Amino acid sequence: MVPAIIRRWLDKAHAQEETARVLARLNANFSVWHDLRIGVMAGGQLAGIDHIVVGHQGVVLVESIEEKDPIIVRNRRLTKGGESTWVELIRPRMLAASRIFPDVSAILLVFADAALVDPGHQRIDGFPVPAFAVGSSRLADTLLNGLPGMAQVSRGRHGRLRDSAAGVARFA
Repeated sequence: MVPAIIRRWLDKAHAQEETARVLARLNANFSVWHDLRIGVMAGGQLAGIDHIVVGHQGVVLVESIEEKDPIIVRNRRLTKGGESTWVELIRPRMLAASRIFPDVSAILLVFADAALVDPGHQRIDGFPVPAFAVGSSRLADTLLNGLPGMAQVSRGRHGRLRDSAAGVARFA
């Protein structure tokens, strides 16, 4: 029997690997970094962001969520069993990441399709920039086609954002 804490870390690693496989399908107009260190949290634990994508809409933080229970987006809030979930756990890391990567355009929370009741991208509240929940099978198309309500960055700005992200990325 695998201890619960080990099972949770294995599930998280699996979710990150699945997201990385999907992000690998993006075209050459996207730059992707995986498993980046963003600081140290209370208790000395390293804090990180799963993936950073620089594309035609700027810098997008991507967090892989290992949830297996059904998740519903209701009134722009993630809910599990009728209770708000995930945002409070993730918000401190996303805020820390946005201080290191100040040009963050959006946040994507990626769930396994089986966990997210509607796997299409859905806007969620609780973050300082636009944030969306999306099923893993829809992730690449969501990035390629663009997030709703977000403008494209110019080619020159895209290059500057890519260079800036590369300059501050610290791998975990």
